[in-house]
Amino acid sequence: MNTWLARFALLLMIGVLAGCSLPSLEGRSVSQALSVEEARSTFLGRALAPQVQAHPGLSGLYFLADAHDAYAARVLLARAAERTLDVQCYIWRGDITGTLLMYELLAAADRGVRVRLLLDDNGTSGLDSQLAALHAHPNIEVRLFNPFVVRSPKVLGYFTDFKRANRRMHNKSFTADNQATIIGGRNVGDEYFGASSMLFADLDVLAVGAVVDELSNDFDLYWASESSYPADRILPAPDQLSLANLKKVGEDTATTTAAAQYIDAVKRSKFLAGLLERSVEFEWAKTTMISDDLPRAWARRPKTACSSVSWATCWACRKRASISSRRISYPRRPAWRCSPEWSMTAFVCGCSRIRSMPPMSRWCMPAM
Repeated sequence: MNTWLARFALLLMIGVLAGCSLPSLEGRSVSQALSVEEARSTFLGRALAPQVQAHPGLSGLYFLADAHDAYAARVLLARAAERTLDVQCYIWRGDITGTLLMYELLAAADRGVRVRLLLDDNGTSGLDSQLAALHAHPNIEVRLFNPFVVRSPKVLGYFTDFKRANRRMHNKSFTADNQATIIGGRNVGDEYFGASSMLFADLDVLAVGAVVDELSNDFDLYWASESSYPADRILPAPDQLSLANLKKVGEDTATTTAAAQYIDAVKRSKFLAGLLERSVEFEWAKTTMISDDLPRAWARRPKTACSSVSWATCWACRKRASISSRRISYPRRPAWRCSPEWSMTAFVCGCSRIRSMPPMSRWCMPAM
């Protein structure tokens, strides 16, 4: 008898949850990336202008292989931004590095920078109150991609609407004033920046030049898509003290022993000074931005393949090398599952060593 009651209760709960639908997008704000002309007049635009003008049609690319350097570069880009910060990410943790970077976004907004934060809702566990508080700032808008109506446990969303909930956004970019961007494999969390016992072997690249505006246009497409919901339509409303509390948590975290290595990494980093002094050694190359289609196309796509940029520097001899990318199709996996973990890339250079490396981009393209 108890078994039947349990089954009935489970079916009833699923039926109730299935009736929970996403809110309307009517009246959602409209915004775009900073125009090229406006971007060139910013601090970063003026600093990068001589190098960009010397390489028309090309993109400058700089590896961020070290985890601490990758963190510091994000912080310094946020601090250098004058007009806009557009941040797109799959996972954002509420740990040390996640809290510190969230505080940097808040500090930028306090300076008058417009911040747009687009997060896949599958990777925001435990951050509802923080994201709601951020969204309440007049210069910050947070949107959740393909959000879960039932906030906890989110796994219930897979039971009630698996087809929609299973389509996620793995794109990652951190773009300041439409002039410089960081893309690659790292999400935001301690395991990506070396602050935990586990460190993922991910790679980022800082990009400037022609490809940045393409990335910003792609961000705009995702930002305006029917799958991106303003945080205040999904999350509970924050109280009046939430924003002040968020600032205090960020300030307190920055004074902890665990955060000291990251505060020090930012202080030691010569990244921003290198940009200003034009001492950062960019690899200038033709670069193609490849991005996955938005949800309507996902359902129609039978198979996909991943691709990376078409250049690299050999980690053994530091010489420029050509890349050979294998495009691998996965007909048994739905299109939303395309990700660099399932693609293969190798490069060969003058030292005759062959090494595998992860693709520089998390974006996907149709299988040919």
